[in-house]
Amino acid sequence: MEIFIGNEQQFQGFITDFIYKNCDLSEKVFIITDETVKECCLPTLSKVLHRFQTTIITIKQGEEHKDITQCIDIWQQLIDNKCNRKSFVFIIGGGIVCDLSGFAVSTFKRGIRYALLPTTLLAQTDAAIGGKNGINFGNIKNQIGLFSKPNAIIINTKFLSTLDKRQLQSGLMEVVKHGLIAEPEILRHIDELTHQNNDTFDYRCISPTLLQSSIKVKTDIVNQDFEEKDIRKTLNFGHTIGHSIETIYMPNILHGEAIAFGMITALFLSETYCNLSNATVLKSIKYITNKIQVPPIATKDINKITDCIIHDKKNTNQAINFVLLKDIAKPVIDVAVEKEEIEKAILRTINTLCMYE
Repeated sequence: MEIFIGNEQQFQGFITDFIYKNCDLSEKVFIITDETVKECCLPTLSKVLHRFQTTIITIKQGEEHKDITQCIDIWQQLIDNKCNRKSFVFIIGGGIVCDLSGFAVSTFKRGIRYALLPTTLLAQTDAAIGGKNGINFGNIKNQIGLFSKPNAIIINTKFLSTLDKRQLQSGLMEVVKHGLIAEPEILRHIDELTHQNNDTFDYRCISPTLLQSSIKVKTDIVNQDFEEKDIRKTLNFGHTIGHSIETIYMPNILHGEAIAFGMITALFLSETYCNLSNATVLKSIKYITNKIQVPPIATKDINKITDCIIHDKKNTNQAINFVLLKDIAKPVIDVAVEKEEIEKAILRTINTLCMYE
């Protein structure tokens, strides 16, 4: 699998070479995207694909549409347009497009070749990396899925200029997570880039070096444990709570916003279960809240959140398992946490975030 990171010009050169190496001119090339990406990012790819028989499949936007109904629609369009095992699929879009379409393509005819072209910071540093594909089912996030490696992950840094501040902040939380669980230098690098940009966070703060550092954390972990038996679980830091919040509040909360809340809650739990120092907890929380505005979570929803956690994939033998920290870059997996302590930590998070409003 190839991973490419480059600007617009470098992207077009890489795509051109990649297509002629991997695609058969006599076979159809498929593109799966959504309406927004189709308008603002697809023209860059279309310039290179003009010599091929190209079919574009457009899917609905939003977490609420990341479901089996969309998969069926993709499968049907692939069938209707005579997709076969020699066809090639380019999936271009954010995390939802990558997850959903990767799942659909990986199960169609037992899997056809595809490349991911992630267009958001979240997708470029997380969703497109690591071979996880899936859909939501029964209003529970990512309940159905599989592990499947694309032929390539192709990142055009120019695509980040199409994102608004909220989307960039959301994606940044996965980068921050990589810094907290594995590489503190990432956190320092984010601060340095932000400072150079007059403390204003926009796409200019996302350097290729930062992308490479964040992606390296994830790929190094995934290469050791592709099917998440052990160390890959560390990548779920903040996600046990975060995914529950996403499920309850979708579509009104972004992934990174939910993960920010989840990471803060996990930091409080780390203090209780792993003796993480209070100074580190407070410093880390301040770092997170300086980088993102977390939407308010209602106290009345705490029981809903903990009830939803029961369905988390990391749970075993009825135990609620968390990824926690004993220090920065020292994660601990499979920490069994009592429901009462989770509720206390969530309430503590809600109260703490009120202080930063």
